[in-house]
Amino acid sequence: MAGLLPAGAPLPADPVDEFVERAVRRAVSLAEKTGGLGAGSSKLYFAHETASGRLVAMQRLASVSGAYHLDEASHLCVHPKHGQWCALRALVLLDADPAEVGVDAASPPEQMALPEAVARASGANRASVLKNAFDAAMAGSDGGWLALREAVSPGHPARYPDGAIAYFYRRDSAALQRCINAKRAGRPRDGVMRAAD
Repeated sequence: MAGLLPAGAPLPADPVDEFVERAVRRAVSLAEKTGGLGAGSSKLYFAHETASGRLVAMQRLASVSGAYHLDEASHLCVHPKHGQWCALRALVLLDADPAEVGVDAASPPEQMALPEAVARASGANRASVLKNAFDAAMAGSDGGWLALREAVSPGHPARYPDGAIAYFYRRDSAALQRCINAKRAGRPRDGVMRAAD
């Protein structure tokens, strides 16, 4: 995020969305200049765009790409390595010949066990736990979206670090600012917000 803001500048209203747009636009521009694509030949869509003609069903797209499994009970995409701890933020359409590769759909991930207390509950099974968590999240339950994500595979090793949880689920902008400050100072972000693999 070092290129996101000048030092000392306040965070914009949606700093991650702004960073993603800048980074993707920069990468596409570079690909158009050096990759044999015509200037302006690409189309970009971002997950946060909801205007008519701009809204993309990112989860369905991820599923049909074969890279993710769309879990019907939780309505979340699950990656073979990162599980449900991923964010689908952009779609880039290139005016180029399609790759000559076959795409196999991602298999449902190996299920992690439900927490013992949940498993002992009357009638508890994975589908009912996820349906209840999804319903609570949709109803605006405090912490509902985080609870849903954690219920998909409890204890998943790719779970977002606490700083990311604080920012994305509690809108704690101070957590994001700590990450930016650590990056600028050359300090490790472990314990603040770790970088993706």
